[in-house]
Amino acid sequence: TGAYDVEPDQFDKFIDLLQDELQDLDTQLGPALLVASAGNCGYDHRNSGIFKWPAMMPSYNGRILVVAGVDANDALRTNADYGAQEIAWEPHLAAPAEDFVVLDPDLGGTDTQLHSGTSFAAAMVSETAALVLSAVPALRGQPCRLSDRILSNGEIIPDLEGVVGAHGLRLNAWWAIVDNPTNEGWFQSCP
Repeated sequence: TGAYDVEPDQFDKFIDLLQDELQDLDTQLGPALLVASAGNCGYDHRNSGIFKWPAMMPSYNGRILVVAGVDANDALRTNADYGAQEIAWEPHLAAPAEDFVVLDPDLGGTDTQLHSGTSFAAAMVSETAALVLSAVPALRGQPCRLSDRILSNGEIIPDLEGVVGAHGLRLNAWWAIVDNPTNEGWFQSCP
């Protein structure tokens, strides 16, 4: 499902482990943005006291973006994990997560099927980040600024407010590429 329970007494240990992994990644590849799907359990994280990976992760100064999934009408998918306690808790934004046409490897890789899930939404955000880096190479090695650009250019979906981050943002890839910020000043300042 993509979501894992982390017991509250183990959360700090889990965060330390995640930080170590990010530092190893930095050593190998340089600073990078980690994009993760929120999960497909339909779990509401608001005030639950239960921590789920990755749906409830701190952003680490813009290093991590957690993505929920929406349907074609920008409604949260019924099985998408969600919840917003404050701007620092995830998911940060939503992206389309339904009816992706994919080649089915079980059918020889030649037939297509429709698939859905927050993994597709996370992939769309990752692809957008890559396109932004193509358009603005100066953002390479600056995951916080890249994250901020994607979030600052997100489209506000009123029905997602308080469910997906504090502002109910949905990815707008084109705005992120051309830098048409509508939400400046909402997010953390980058070091």
